[in-house]
Amino acid sequence: MLLSSLWDAAFDSGLITFDDLGYAIASPSLGKSALKALALDQVPPLQLVDEQRSRLAWHRKEVWLSV
Repeated sequence: MLLSSLWDAAFDSGLITFDDLGYAIASPSLGKSALKALALDQVPPLQLVDEQRSRLAWHRKEVWLSV
């Protein structure tokens, strides 16, 4: 999965993740300016395979800042 440096940093920091359908999910901790810069509402879903879905499930549980 290739992400731009902005998206990669947000993903690695737990500020964004992706659901099983490939849609981006923002952490409630993500600031308004970062939300605007990422333009989550304009991003098409990623095309995922099962291996990526299992890794993203781990990311949502262990890395993503859900609260």
